[in-house]
Amino acid sequence: MKKLMLPCILIFTPVVPLLAQRPASDPKHENHYTASSLENDDLKIDFKNAHSQQEFTMVETTISNKTSDYIFCKGNEAKFIYEHGTYQPKGSMLSKINFTIEPLKTETKTFKVTGDNKFHVEKLRLELNCFYKINAKGEVIKAPDFQLPAAKNSFSAG
Repeated sequence: MKKLMLPCILIFTPVVPLLAQRPASDPKHENHYTASSLENDDLKIDFKNAHSQQEFTMVETTISNKTSDYIFCKGNEAKFIYEHGTYQPKGSMLSKINFTIEPLKTETKTFKVTGDNKFHVEKLRLELNCFYKINAKGEVIKAPDFQLPAAKNSFSAG
């Protein structure tokens, strides 16, 4: 597995909607952000619906694998960086944060951080140094036949 050194550092800038806005002191007040798409030889990443309230920050991403290899994302290695600290997304049983993108396919994932009440900010950075390239051809390692019930608890291969 090879880690992709993708310079995915984003700076989100706020977008100020003019209509029906809650006061900034309201816990449900949202700051909405924009970010340009990122692209290199391996991936293209588009961002939408990036927003924060006091309790969370959320960014929806569309990630396109441009290679003939698999791309694995360890979503918990992504970093939301604020002036007051750095936070990493956490998955749950319903929202798996680690995922695989098949060759030449696209996945949509939402990265979300919670656990504080200081996420209602004007600026933040998102680092996505969480992608790994896995060779689609791979290397096959021969293992001995295994009889059930197991007579041995381990074996060595390779």
